[in-house]
Amino acid sequence: MKRTTFLPVLLVLSLPASAEETRPPADPQQTKAQVVEHIDARIRILQEVRACVEKATDIAAITLCHEEERKKSRALRQQGREALREGKPAPR
Repeated sequence: MKRTTFLPVLLVLSLPASAEETRPPADPQQTKAQVVEHIDARIRILQEVRACVEKATDIAAITLCHEEERKKSRALRQQGREALREGKPAPR
């Protein structure tokens, strides 16, 4: 008895909730451009951190550089996640 009720429930839960949740396949060129832009943004963040560390005079200053890098990296990841959810290109 349990097996016969479990299977239909499992099938219903495996289906998408609505047609809005299914996205058409992405354009490969657009995806490529988004990935390259994301990589460029990460490189900019790392270059800024490198300059900050090079200017640092003590461990406390290096720690501040690292904290700033983490904050910017998290923000970039969050922007990418939000863009994915909305189906839009990631902000620059």
